[in-house]
Amino acid sequence: MCVGTDRGIQADEEEKAHRKANLIFQGLEESGAQDPNEKYNDDVCNVKEIVKDLGITENIEIKSMFRLNFPKSYVSNHTNRRPRLLKVVLQSEEQKNKILDKHRQKQKETEPGNSGMLILPDRNFKERQAYAKLAKDRNEKNMKLQDDNIKGKKWVISRGRLRLIPVGGQNMMHRSQEGRPRSLDSRESRQQPENPVSEQ
Repeated sequence: MCVGTDRGIQADEEEKAHRKANLIFQGLEESGAQDPNEKYNDDVCNVKEIVKDLGITENIEIKSMFRLNFPKSYVSNHTNRRPRLLKVVLQSEEQKNKILDKHRQKQKETEPGNSGMLILPDRNFKERQAYAKLAKDRNEKNMKLQDDNIKGKKWVISRGRLRLIPVGGQNMMHRSQEGRPRSLDSRESRQQPENPVSEQ
């Protein structure tokens, strides 16, 4: 038995357990307030507004939230930086999954390039690397659909794989902008790096 391997597996499982009730909000604009408490309250209000917009009526308990700083390599190479990612720690994994499920369903109803703000699970470093590769391939495939003027379809990431799905429904996010939380426009969202954060 390889003791080192066992310890590595145990560490991975412990890290997953630590992140299991967390969400990452990508593309949610930062508050312009100067006071840290006011900044925090603005983030809380925006997250609650997003949850409400997803159709979740029950109370979602937020234990904490904070912005993740960009790594130095990203800061030095990007003068026009995007909003920092927002990590939200919820009371339970069940609440996290409910928000993710609702968000993913809405994403399936949007045309490629109109995703806006994204809600992601809190992945570890290896998971982020794998997801970043999938997201790059997805974005390239969706850009090709647009270049070829193919409408009504989009590539999505589902269960660790890319899938081509139909786009439809009356509640498409790019058609209804009223009440939408402050977020990046579609072009900025498409260019947003996938989880450009340093290790926590």
